[in-house]
Amino acid sequence: MELGKSDLKNLIRNIARQGWSDKKINDLVDSLWREKFLWPDEVIYGLVTWNGGLSFTGSPAKFRINNVHYKAPSANFTLDAADATWPRIDLVTLNTDGEWEIIKGTPAENPLKPTYNRDTNIEVTFIEVPAGATQPANMVEGQIYDEHTAGEWT
Repeated sequence: MELGKSDLKNLIRNIARQGWSDKKINDLVDSLWREKFLWPDEVIYGLVTWNGGLSFTGSPAKFRINNVHYKAPSANFTLDAADATWPRIDLVTLNTDGEWEIIKGTPAENPLKPTYNRDTNIEVTFIEVPAGATQPANMVEGQIYDEHTAGEWT
């Protein structure tokens, strides 16, 4: 037999006629209840844009961690300077405080992404920072379309 949330509350009310208040019953059910469908952690919207050098902007974002929705405002951030000898990989994440967060990687000959707490953060992207670099690796700038080209749009 499968009970819905209100059925469970009614059942507990009938069983617990020992002076429990409705608030106590509701608090108990709310603490025990698990939604039937759990959704995966995901970034619903939000992106990171490169501003040049080691400067980036995180757009307004909406995301889900552990089946809870969060929002983060736009934020500008700058990565730490590159190590003189070894490259590193930094992670850009969103956290349950509703903030963009940079998790700095450890410089190494063969760097790995840093670890992070998946209960409080969700990865948006990673950024490779070469040794001694003033800008990340593999950043590409380009014009998506030229609005001044005659006949480009009809």
